[in-house]
Amino acid sequence: MTPDNMASTKMADAFIQMVEKFRQSSSTEIEKMLSDGVQILPQLLDVCAATGTNSAHQAAMKILNFDDPEEVSNPERYLLGLSLSTSPDPTIVTELFSLLKKGVKNERLHESLLLTTAALVHTTRLQQSSDEFGVDIENYFLDSLQKCPETKPECSQLLLRSLKNLKSKSTVEKLFDIVQKSDSRIGVVAMKALYALPTSFFDRSLYRPILIRIINQLGKKYDSSTRTLAIDILLRDQPTKDEIREILVFQLKNSDSAHAEVSTFLWNRLHEFGEKNHDIKTYVTEIIHEEGLKTYHHLAPRGLSMSFSRTFTSNPSGNSTFSNAIEMTGKLLKRSSFDVYIHSDQNFIHPLSLGIFAGGLSSFTSSDNGETNPVPDEEIEDATAGMELSLMGVQTRPIVFFVGKGELMGLVWSGAGSEKTTALQGNILLQNERAVVPLFNGLVADVNIQGGLSFDLSGQITISLWHRTANSLVQNKAGLVLQSVIRVDTSFVRSRVDYTVASNAILDFTSDINFYDGVLMCLKLTQPEFNVRQNIHKTERIPGSKHKLRKAKYNTIPIPGVTYALNKKNSELCGVMYKDEL
Repeated sequence: MTPDNMASTKMADAFIQMVEKFRQSSSTEIEKMLSDGVQILPQLLDVCAATGTNSAHQAAMKILNFDDPEEVSNPERYLLGLSLSTSPDPTIVTELFSLLKKGVKNERLHESLLLTTAALVHTTRLQQSSDEFGVDIENYFLDSLQKCPETKPECSQLLLRSLKNLKSKSTVEKLFDIVQKSDSRIGVVAMKALYALPTSFFDRSLYRPILIRIINQLGKKYDSSTRTLAIDILLRDQPTKDEIREILVFQLKNSDSAHAEVSTFLWNRLHEFGEKNHDIKTYVTEIIHEEGLKTYHHLAPRGLSMSFSRTFTSNPSGNSTFSNAIEMTGKLLKRSSFDVYIHSDQNFIHPLSLGIFAGGLSSFTSSDNGETNPVPDEEIEDATAGMELSLMGVQTRPIVFFVGKGELMGLVWSGAGSEKTTALQGNILLQNERAVVPLFNGLVADVNIQGGLSFDLSGQITISLWHRTANSLVQNKAGLVLQSVIRVDTSFVRSRVDYTVASNAILDFTSDINFYDGVLMCLKLTQPEFNVRQNIHKTERIPGSKHKLRKAKYNTIPIPGVTYALNKKNSELCGVMYKDEL
């Protein structure tokens, strides 16, 4: 479990074994292991968090110091693991809430504590199939949000991110009210919290008209990110033909500078959703003909925003896809989201969402003639950029790269980002199920399934002011191990089957920007080749005899490397940027 093995199958396999050991150990025994394993303490804290027992939690809390404002990495690592726990002990939530009310000195740790407490309340409610648990915690969040001063938008943003992890139906009305009445910075975060909620929480007759007004920017000027998120909420919940007509006709007929990027984003999203929903595709085709919009003037893209979906894998048991949405403003990236989905006949999970946000960078795209690329119809804001990550539907603390041109130039001159740096890493228990299954022949099978994931999210960026270029890399590296054991124990035969699947995979997202004369941007999503290993071991014994049967089967499936085709516009821009290399 050394740091060198992070994001590998070795780490994931050891992690699963350690979780089983910790579940069988007392608080004193776990505390001793934590004290002795200082070199691998972050990995052991991941094990404590995944164990989910009160004894493991008490041992971790004795080792960690939440009062030291300088030492936050280990407490924050433990809180990250807790937020992803699949079966937390309710007493853990109560203790974290007490710590939250007591207060912690470090702002980063305070935010992680808020987000983790909210996530654990949501997980516990799902386990208990009741919204009664944690009502006092939910009220604490809402009261704290009400007390946030208007001069400190970061206070409201922090609590709204906590409500995003809470995912409570009772907060819908409050969140919509904030979107409509607060300034754009707070409204965007509130809309992200609404986006995280199941669509079943929304009263269609009450909130659908509000979403349409936000998309069409009626009654108030909304941030473009708020409008694009409203588009996603509306489209994923079976929109009617009249609802699509209302937003599509308005956007195509008013695609001036104030609506160009939103109109382009809407058009791309309609095509993306139309690939999966035949009704949406039919509605769009009919509306275009009925409204006389099938002209170049209406359908030609006015902006650079894009949205598309692609398939990662597809097989009879299920398939995995990714969706990439890129929102531009003034020829620069404003917001991007990369979402991974896993589908089967009966189930659907959203394991990963990676978002990049930026703003206030339009002055850096000036050309030699002194002209700039102003941001149309947007509020003036400080230069900023950062990253947001959600794992298994849980929002983690956003990572802010810089705020203000001073910090940006400091990073450029120091070259701080030129070396690949880990932004987030950890180990989580993806699957933890045990069941007793009566078989048709009268025997009883004991089934135990565990899945462990070790991941490392790192990034790298190089900027050349002389050549006016920027190159960035976001690398997702992971090691996955899935172990299943099926036992049949009777007085006359004992049989066991062990099945293991293991794989190391990497996903690289690179962006190359050239702003020497105008702005050119090329995005690339690549997956290097990797192998999937499958091991099957079967043993059979008959009590009281020497009979013993052992069989083993090993299989390695090579997965070729691939560069995903994003969209036509991106391919054209890449062709222009690298025309001398083709």
